[in-house]
Amino acid sequence: MHNGQPFIFDIYNPSHNGFGVVIAGKTGTGKSALIKMYGSRYFDFGYRMISVDYEPRGTGGEYAPMAEKVGGVSYQIGSKTKNILNFFDVSEELVYDDKTGMECRELRLADKVSDACNILMTLVRGQKRQPGFEDETYMREILDDVVSKMYGERGIKEGAPDTLYENGDAAAAGGRFTSGIRKKEMPTLHECYLGILQGEKERNDEFHAKAYAMLKSSLKAYVRELYCCPECLREYSREEFWALKGKSGSQCACSSCGHEVMALHGTKAYYDGQSNLAADADTIMVNIDISQLPEQDKPTAQIIAMSYLQENYIKRNSMNPQKLKKLIFLVDELHKCFPYPEARKLVSDVYRTARKRHVSPWSATQAYKDYDGHEETEAIVKNAAACILFKQDPKDREFLKKNTVLTNSQIDELLAIGGDPDDRSESQDIHKGEYCIICNNKVNFIKNDYLKASEAYIVET
Repeated sequence: MHNGQPFIFDIYNPSHNGFGVVIAGKTGTGKSALIKMYGSRYFDFGYRMISVDYEPRGTGGEYAPMAEKVGGVSYQIGSKTKNILNFFDVSEELVYDDKTGMECRELRLADKVSDACNILMTLVRGQKRQPGFEDETYMREILDDVVSKMYGERGIKEGAPDTLYENGDAAAAGGRFTSGIRKKEMPTLHECYLGILQGEKERNDEFHAKAYAMLKSSLKAYVRELYCCPECLREYSREEFWALKGKSGSQCACSSCGHEVMALHGTKAYYDGQSNLAADADTIMVNIDISQLPEQDKPTAQIIAMSYLQENYIKRNSMNPQKLKKLIFLVDELHKCFPYPEARKLVSDVYRTARKRHVSPWSATQAYKDYDGHEETEAIVKNAAACILFKQDPKDREFLKKNTVLTNSQIDELLAIGGDPDDRSESQDIHKGEYCIICNNKVNFIKNDYLKASEAYIVET
């Protein structure tokens, strides 16, 4: 903006200390347009992108049309789709030894158990039940036992990637024959809920009673379908349940003990079952669209989508710098999950994995100050190679002064660029696309000008 010269920005340039990008700007300042413009250009140079799409635009998310137009895929999560994200998914990963130049297979099951428990606790908090310290401690103990047991029953073991697989008969699939080695089915929320019921029955003590009650009450909405006797824990199929109901009228009595059989039909069952998203690791763009979910359910969906992308895409990016693939990991409205402590822990873990695997994490929020107040979120800013700031709130002046290299005059300019986002008149068009980028402690004010003849079909979605 100061000298009219072109500005070239490649986050994978070796001059950068890392690959992270922080983007902050109010709705209407051009934040999403910039991200889509960069993405469309980076794709031409071999980049790929995985993203979590938060904001609705009609019947889809902000980035769903872009994914489809560049040859990628967008999966919408919601009650009207059959897409399932199973957050119990775990994958092996290749770990690079820079001394030998070799890669070896590894399975970090303990990390996965911790992540799954953090997600389950976030599901509990998302139901507006805030447990006290004692109840929270008991819930974590219960969940750790249940989740660890589910993997153990499958023979999946820490540090042993071969235990993820089993021998199976070769079967025709799409005209081809599959290998006799296949990945085992992963644990599910259905199974987890049964494990909680079984643990309550076996433990049967007053100290854990409230914790079990809170877990059952909070998680039942996420179980797709379950018919079970809470007394003897006998599980019934749908057909068996309706056969019992037909014999006894309105009350369905267990054929083993006579106790009433419990029937669950969760209204938020997007995470119960085996994951069925099919895009492979080489797909140019994979977008997880959570935009159509109820607002209160989005923060949880956000971290579950992040966990899924970590297992299936981030972990597959090689740690070997000679073999790395340029991969952008974009999470829109990341600050929405910051209030949940378990969510922040998972975000921190995903960012740590991304750094090790040469993935470029891009987080977009409404304001730079959104990252303030938590150790995990402040680390995102601290480790970012570049910060892209659109017009900020004047009330955040002191925060910007303290946490950036911006001078007072540069802060004045930052607060003035972009015009008024709420003004939709044509006179404001000249200010669209104005932003500040801080890269390697150097400050540049940029006027973004995408190529309308060739890029409008991606940017203006």
